[in-house]
Amino acid sequence: MARAEWTQFLGPLGIGVTEDAIPARPQPELKWKKAIGIGFSSISATGDHVYTLGHAEGKETIWCLNLADGSTAWSHSYSTKLLPNLHEGGPAATPTLFGHSVFTLGKEGKAYCLDQRTGEVQWHIDINKRYGLKTPEWGYASSARVREHQLVLDVGPTLCLDPRNGKTLWQTRTYKAGYGSPTYFEQDGKGYYSVLNNQGLLVLRAEDGKVIDLYPWPTSYATNSTTPIYRDRSLFISTAYNKGCALLGFDGQKLRLRYKNQEMRNHMNNCVPFGEHLVGFDRKAHNRRLVKLRCLEWNTGEITWSQEDLGCGSLIRAKDQLIILSDRGELVIADASPQAFNERARVKILDGKCWSHPVLVKGHILARNAEGTLVCYAL
Repeated sequence: MARAEWTQFLGPLGIGVTEDAIPARPQPELKWKKAIGIGFSSISATGDHVYTLGHAEGKETIWCLNLADGSTAWSHSYSTKLLPNLHEGGPAATPTLFGHSVFTLGKEGKAYCLDQRTGEVQWHIDINKRYGLKTPEWGYASSARVREHQLVLDVGPTLCLDPRNGKTLWQTRTYKAGYGSPTYFEQDGKGYYSVLNNQGLLVLRAEDGKVIDLYPWPTSYATNSTTPIYRDRSLFISTAYNKGCALLGFDGQKLRLRYKNQEMRNHMNNCVPFGEHLVGFDRKAHNRRLVKLRCLEWNTGEITWSQEDLGCGSLIRAKDQLIILSDRGELVIADASPQAFNERARVKILDGKCWSHPVLVKGHILARNAEGTLVCYAL
């Protein structure tokens, strides 16, 4: 069976999940490592190539690397600021792969479309200049959602561009930009985008960007940094600094609260779903000792288990296994179970701060740290 590709932020389904399986008790083996520059962009992959971004010496670089050995297939660099505001700085959005193109958004709003095979620039725009915007406090972080002839970004206004040429198709009014990415979903034969910006959860009609509803969701320090999860006519959102989480039903016209609590407070990384549950990092405060990996029941918001000692980490799910990267660079494999946390393997793969989620590509784990070391491990 062909293995799934990881073509966008949070993977093929946009929810941090792949149906590729991994060994029950893997023994990761380092294949290669690469210096890619400071940043928090995760990784996308298709075919035999992987794509990411990093910052070094006043420039952001879009990388296309060979999966086999980490060598550079091509790269494209441009001048921009690091913006190390209470963190290392550097780009935060993940490349999106669609057709034969790769789409990126830099820290200061420089958006590029390049040929996946050659790195040739097909078009580029400066978001701030075109739309009269100002770079948000933590820089731009939205990864593009691309489908058919639409490319959607949250940059304050939610923008819909033509991916073929970068022309504006529609845009909303300007909100306070969030640091997550748009979600696309279909319901009753209609397409919608949902965006969690720093004013609330926005639902938009996909065809023209009409605002269907906005559920207010302000958070302390304006740090909404996660991406809505859609399932069964409902949207799940979660943010940190004691805000908590909420499940909102959507009937095509209004968002209606089903529950809200402080049992799951995601800071920078999303929960991932499995069955009737979600697993994610609950962060009471900035201290890593107060962070717990928790399992939450989708329909009730009740917690079924909690696990400490992973810090402000990130995770994805591969079939029935959780692939977890602790904030100190430990790769942990555990069962995706609603009953208990069952760890199957743990190995140190990176040093320094690790806030970007790992990816699974053709039996390989790819992960990075903030300083710009990208590693590839075979499972």
